[in-house]
Amino acid sequence: MKHRGSQYWFWSDSKLPDESHEESLSNGLTIEVRARLSRKGITQLFIGIYTATGVPAAENYFDNRPNETVSQALSWGLTRARAMATSPTFDGLASLPTPETFFLKT
Repeated sequence: MKHRGSQYWFWSDSKLPDESHEESLSNGLTIEVRARLSRKGITQLFIGIYTATGVPAAENYFDNRPNETVSQALSWGLTRARAMATSPTFDGLASLPTPETFFLKT
């Protein structure tokens, strides 16, 4: 069971359907990527990286993925999540850029 962090709850909206992908990596981390269209038709993306016990190592969301379909955003998010989670320098939340430089808001 995952323990959701604040970034997931900021992104979460149970009334909006999304496409998702989850996979377990050989290093014991699990990645979860979700993409959807907002009520205004804007593509949005969530990336979560979790430890084997379900604790968030990193969670990020993007309120706007301009010029991307939901499928394209999901694909980009998977590539990004895998790269982050398998990076030799990945140190969970400590390795992430500040919210001002990482989160895209509309």
